[in-house]
Amino acid sequence: MGYKINHYARPVDSKVAFGWESILKDLTLGLVSTAMCYFGFETGVAQLAFSMGLVAFMFYMSLLITLIGELRDYRHKVKKLELEAIKKEEDA
Repeated sequence: MGYKINHYARPVDSKVAFGWESILKDLTLGLVSTAMCYFGFETGVAQLAFSMGLVAFMFYMSLLITLIGELRDYRHKVKKLELEAIKKEEDA
């Protein structure tokens, strides 16, 4: 008479873009938004120019935040490797 229903959702394997993928995506979409903003300005459509300018600004800020995060991670990784090398030399 009744059906057994699974009330639990399956875990999702998310494909989150990290690092250079995110940088490339933000740069590409920022450039497209900038082009649309420019053409909106040239044709006199203020609504398009303003909105796409705002979207482009947000993509460039996201790009900047991602770059800063990647540089911090890189510096942390290099520093960790240097400390491990120093520790190996001391142990030897």
